[in-house]
Amino acid sequence: QLTTTLKLLLLNMTDKKRIDIEEVKNEDLLETQSHQIKWETMFERLFEFKEATGHCLVPNRYKDDHKLGSWVSTQRRQYKAFAAGKANTTTLSMDRIRKLESIGFSWSTDDPRRVDWYVRFKQLCKFEKEWGHTLVPMGYKPNPSLGNWVSVQRQEFKNLQNSKPSKMTTNRAKLLESIGF
Repeated sequence: QLTTTLKLLLLNMTDKKRIDIEEVKNEDLLETQSHQIKWETMFERLFEFKEATGHCLVPNRYKDDHKLGSWVSTQRRQYKAFAAGKANTTTLSMDRIRKLESIGFSWSTDDPRRVDWYVRFKQLCKFEKEWGHTLVPMGYKPNPSLGNWVSVQRQEFKNLQNSKPSKMTTNRAKLLESIGF
């Protein structure tokens, strides 16, 4: 519906200007439809990912589909804005939220498969007691994830020591040092 002001403006415009306004409206409509098609396409890709993996926890830098990882991250960011009452700053609607939730989409970035740092540290302590060192090999049969975790901790520890950005805290570094890390 046109507002009174817009109606008055249209009455005073030439036919050429009126046509330009209609073209802008049509372009806006096409852009809106284009965004909807893109969103639906990405949703389908997420659904295919879920069918293949059993979950919707697409890594942000998913090597098989970079756009999907980025899109999922954007949905979570927009959801935070939506939940904070800033729905006018996002393209996420209740319909889209429901649609994502219908396939098991999690708004939290905490991966339920993720193991707490202190649980892994206790596992490393057990390894150190048994083997006398903390050099857990990658693919360590009794606990394959431990080797990967130790590798990440070594990188974060090194970054902390070199004053580079690191997720390692000083307390965690001290704990690791206490067992000969």
